[in-house]
Amino acid sequence: MKPRLKIFHIITRLNVGGAALYNILLADGLADLGHEVWLVYGTVESSESEMFDYMDRKEYRFVKRYIPELMREIRLGKDLIAFWKLFVLIAHERPDVIHTHTSKAGLLGRLAAWLLRVPVKIHSYHGTVFQGYFGGLASRAIGSFEKFLGQRCEAIFADTETVVKQATSRGVVPSDRAFSMPLGLELEPFADLAGFRGRLRRHLGIGKSTPLVGIVARLTQIKDVETFLRSVPAILKAHPETHIASVGNGELRMQLEEEARRMGIAERVHFLGFWRELREIYADIDLLALSSLSEGCPVAILEAMASGLAVVSTSVGGVPDVVRDGKNGLLVPSQDSEAMAQAVNRLLSDRDLARQMGAAGQRLVLEKFTVAASVTATESHYVRLVGEKARIPVMGGLIGGKTLSHDS
Repeated sequence: MKPRLKIFHIITRLNVGGAALYNILLADGLADLGHEVWLVYGTVESSESEMFDYMDRKEYRFVKRYIPELMREIRLGKDLIAFWKLFVLIAHERPDVIHTHTSKAGLLGRLAAWLLRVPVKIHSYHGTVFQGYFGGLASRAIGSFEKFLGQRCEAIFADTETVVKQATSRGVVPSDRAFSMPLGLELEPFADLAGFRGRLRRHLGIGKSTPLVGIVARLTQIKDVETFLRSVPAILKAHPETHIASVGNGELRMQLEEEARRMGIAERVHFLGFWRELREIYADIDLLALSSLSEGCPVAILEAMASGLAVVSTSVGGVPDVVRDGKNGLLVPSQDSEAMAQAVNRLLSDRDLARQMGAAGQRLVLEKFTVAASVTATESHYVRLVGEKARIPVMGGLIGGKTLSHDS
């Protein structure tokens, strides 16, 4: 008989994006299996939208706990308050499993869990802090924190094998405690978009045969949309009628809009901001482009592939584990606008190739990235790890009995 576990998921913020979406679906799935699941989260940035507002779900089967001081930006005073609130909450509720996500929550949550001797501590890398996010000194400091905390975790999860290898090769965690855990997403609705076709093109005032390239990404430094903008003149030279739809908000939006005006391409690059129904986007674009400096397993790529679209992306992080160059998309070097333009032009010129790549990508993601598979695999790790700790004294008592819960 499987134990009923008390599980804490801690994430810095639930902004519209892959990590937040995965957390909500995972927490709900684990609660549906009978576990007591808490989702602890902080404050989104002013330029972002919150995932709960996006998902249109009125009821969840997990406990929500909001900590306002938990936020992405480093603010020592608020960080200390957030740590203290996490410490008190964990001490009071005594979970069996602490599973942290994203950098700030991973630092504060794991530190509190370690000090309180929580039996099972797990951290998920959604992307990687080892590439693209920080400069030299900051990267070394982050690396030191990650090693200290990673070696005190019972497991490290990453959404692709590449990120697992990055963590183990840097000594963040021993290889026998690092696991690839594919994202579990509700991708089936993207496989049939017939009812959504034409809406985006009508909004943009373009015809159904006009080439339309999509970018679905937060407008932040790590997504490097500026490199894509630099590729647009070469795309327009080869395909003069092309339009670009940029979907997503972020602190760089005004700067990028000004850059498009400066380059003389503002009439062709449409910054659409937050767009609630992404199926309207994928139904009308001809391909998805992504120019990030660092990624784990981008949800936009998975959604585009589920929609039957070919993808052009920078070859960073875990992207090559999903985008198989020449088979379901094209990979280009990071910060290479010329290579990006050539890849986009190739797919716009060869629609049969783009369709073949889109079909291959659709088969891959609909089979591999399911919510059910993710929830089942994650629960299996939790049960195994808690079982291994079952006779070790923790937080003043023994884990044991029928439920393997601190409340037993």
